Amino acid sequence: MTQKVSVRVPPSAVPILIKFASLRVEERTMLLNHLARVDPITSMSGMRRTLHEGAPGLSDDEVRALVAHLLSLSTFAASNDYDLPEVVTSVARSEDVRLPEGQVESFVADVCALLNEPAVAGFVRAIDVASEFGRAFSNARFLSDIRPVFAKDGVEKPAGALIAHTMKIEYYTDGKFRTSTFTLSSADLNTLGEAIQRARGKEAELHGLLNRLELVEFRVDDESAGE
Repeated sequence: MTQKVSVRVPPSAVPILIKFASLRVEERTMLLNHLARVDPITSMSGMRRTLHEGAPGLSDDEVRALVAHLLSLSTFAASNDYDLPEVVTSVARSEDVRLPEGQVESFVADVCALLNEPAVAGFVRAIDVASEFGRAFSNARFLSDIRPVFAKDGVEKPAGALIAHTMKIEYYTDGKFRTSTFTLSSADLNTLGEAIQRARGKEAELHGLLNRLELVEFRVDDESAGE
């Protein structure tokens, strides 16, 4: 049984979704035909480049926005176990977008065809899988400072000082932006650095394994990765 899907469209998504819907049938057909001829897309930059090649009428900023919001639609549908055509239809008829009824069917068909195109579908699924983790890392920042240590009797001159580091981790969970902070010593920094180096070594081994197995490696977080 089809679920009733309610979608709130971000204001930033409205212009590009309307622009995509307003493309001529020939332009959207040219884009889909182009996608049918290309190699599998494996990175975000590759996704944008391929769409730009297939839809030269869109600017760089418009392609960037289109990719971001189409992938968001797919992730929203997958994470909530919704039917993708129902999600796209809900977007098209939402109070934010409000496409003319005569454009809805073709808009839904073309968005779904684009996301299901074999060259795109693997990367779209990789984005969905990556988003299934409970906490998605966004950024890290270190603050280092000197902290004076005073004697118990409260004399003005400090007894000494120590160097402390605060690591601020920014991440997403349940669709919300969060931060956590951790106090680290110099030894902690060494431990963290060693753990990162071990992870990089494991990553290099896994790269080699994928090559030997002749499996496509998706780079959902690497904007400069090629195809």
